[in-house]
Amino acid sequence: MSRKYLTLVVCFSVLLILSLLLSACGGGTPAPAEEPTGVSALPTTGEAPPSEEAVPAQEGEIPENIATVAFFQDIPALDPGYMLTSDHVIGFQVYETLTIWDPDKGVMPKLATSWEPNEDGTEWTFHLRQGVKFHDGTPFTADAVKFSYERTVQLGLMAYYFAALEGIEVVDDYTIRIKLDAPRPMPMVLSAGYGMFIVNPNTGDKPSEWYAEGHDAGTGPYRMESYEAGSRLVLTRFPDYWGGWKEGQFTKVVYNVVEDPTVRQQMIQSGEADFTMFLPYEVHDAIEASGEVAVVVAPVFSNYFYQFHLDKPPMDNLSLRQALTYSFPYEAAQQLAFGGRATIAEGLAPRGLWDPPGDMVRPGYDLDEARTLLEGAGLGEGMELSLAYTVGDENQERLGLLWQAELAKLGIELKLQGVTNPSWWENVYNPDNEFDIMSIIWAGGYRSAHEFMILYHSLDTFTPYVAYSNADYDTLIYDALAAEAKDLAEANRLYAQANQMLYDAAVGVFALDTPSDFEYRTGIEGFKPNPVFWDMHLWYDMSRK
Repeated sequence: MSRKYLTLVVCFSVLLILSLLLSACGGGTPAPAEEPTGVSALPTTGEAPPSEEAVPAQEGEIPENIATVAFFQDIPALDPGYMLTSDHVIGFQVYETLTIWDPDKGVMPKLATSWEPNEDGTEWTFHLRQGVKFHDGTPFTADAVKFSYERTVQLGLMAYYFAALEGIEVVDDYTIRIKLDAPRPMPMVLSAGYGMFIVNPNTGDKPSEWYAEGHDAGTGPYRMESYEAGSRLVLTRFPDYWGGWKEGQFTKVVYNVVEDPTVRQQMIQSGEADFTMFLPYEVHDAIEASGEVAVVVAPVFSNYFYQFHLDKPPMDNLSLRQALTYSFPYEAAQQLAFGGRATIAEGLAPRGLWDPPGDMVRPGYDLDEARTLLEGAGLGEGMELSLAYTVGDENQERLGLLWQAELAKLGIELKLQGVTNPSWWENVYNPDNEFDIMSIIWAGGYRSAHEFMILYHSLDTFTPYVAYSNADYDTLIYDALAAEAKDLAEANRLYAQANQMLYDAAVGVFALDTPSDFEYRTGIEGFKPNPVFWDMHLWYDMSRK
């Protein structure tokens, strides 16, 4: 595949992932949840998972059971190729991927039942589930997989997932072979929540407007019933779903768009909503007090950090950037934001995606060291720096004010500016944006440190204003991704080298690994957060008592 596809990741639509994450994150205060599963859960090239046969759908009707969701924002896209942020939650109800990542079991079969690589991980053969139907009754076959992945490449938005692709071969109706020019952990990559949904070739080339009218092209347990933009989306069960149905499962899911967290809180407490997310941490105790609402705060593979605009004076001065990394109060930030449930970052990628080595040289809070660096460079007193954060995000604003107070002790005025989402996208994509520093909340599409390290690749970055360019770094992060196909220890070693380069260049402040919060009525069973997908909830796996 041409490298030109890789650079397309910086297109406007992909930036929805970043900008909407910035406005979405919340948290809570219950007892600590377990940390995400460690690197050992990444897939290897060992024995393929056992084959699973499709379970016939239960005949006849099951009692109606409607779930109501107070959804925190409008749904940006219903075309599966453009589901690049919170809309992927809808995608996972309606569409399916070949594989899916489970926090307890690792990469698991979905529309694929088993797979095996060649010796060097450059060729992967997937055996597909039989007896699966698309929602219009069309049988699911290997042709649909080939069509779907080629559509992802054609759209360009997430084409970098297939950067090493040489070709996709339909071996037979239920066998697909993916050929690469470099090793890749393809079972994990294909589990991504962006760009990997399998669509019906008969309808998959429809324009996005067709999907927005309430149509779909999936095999998932639910199909689209109706959609009112900015207001309401309704999903209804697909009776012929290969997984079958049983009493107690939800037959219909209604998503009401409720952007005001106060209203969402009222709805979940009154029972008007069965499920919501991203409520202020301060209200969690009150919500749980009645015993009718459960609050879950889960560690997810998401983080909060500050990116420096490296080629914008005075940020092009290494000593200044190094001083800034020592001026940030990491421990105070951890206690102040996300209800104290975040953890201090140990690198760019969240812990759980890799194992940061103990000998990595990383900065900590040290105002004396920061002052020494500034004085040595003749900087500090009277300097002004600008920091952009997302309007309405209390955590970002609180942390900005905290850092502002520390920098004032060094004679630096940190000017905070709240930016609305549309302007945020423009600034992130604009290499000449006006800000010295931008606050970032980030989550990747699949379970790999590469999904975070890519932010500093000189060509394949989502944030071109950073202007970091290091050919050795570029090589390291793709060599690390290749190593994930066979040797996780080697992948971890390479990611550590790359991360040390970022620390040495003082490209930003890696502040916190962040959690997500979910609130639901206690009568609902089977909710299980997935740390890869920061807002995930699968209604097919849940039921009502």
